[in-house]
Amino acid sequence: MSLYPKRLRNMDDLERERRALKREIKQLDKEEFLSVEGLLNKQAWGGETDIFDTIIDMLPISNPLVKSGVGIVKDIIKKRNAKATKHKAESTEHKGPGIIGRAAREFIGGYVKWKAVELSFKGLRYLVKKRSEKKQKAADES
Repeated sequence: MSLYPKRLRNMDDLERERRALKREIKQLDKEEFLSVEGLLNKQAWGGETDIFDTIIDMLPISNPLVKSGVGIVKDIIKKRNAKATKHKAESTEHKGPGIIGRAAREFIGGYVKWKAVELSFKGLRYLVKKRSEKKQKAADES
């Protein structure tokens, strides 16, 4: 069973097929079939749309009081989302710890690395010593 259904015999065939696939991908990207923008019909709304807005607009609401209540709820939710994004942007302004925190992290990281190297060296020395003792015992016994 072949992995690719077309028979490509040389590099020219491969290059032609690659160009054709790229053209096909570009054409599929231009179409809004099964894309979020296509499903929400973003261009018809004239800008950004929210999924919540489109779901609410799809509901069959005939009572004018309910419609105005839904509008108020939409506004409240939009304001909360705006505050949350503003707060998130403000909280990300301070990036990481200060100079003391970075120095402490560097010191602790260096210590851990040194201990790892030191213990590895001791372990290797122990293994070599044990192996040489085994060889020495084997030589003494024979």
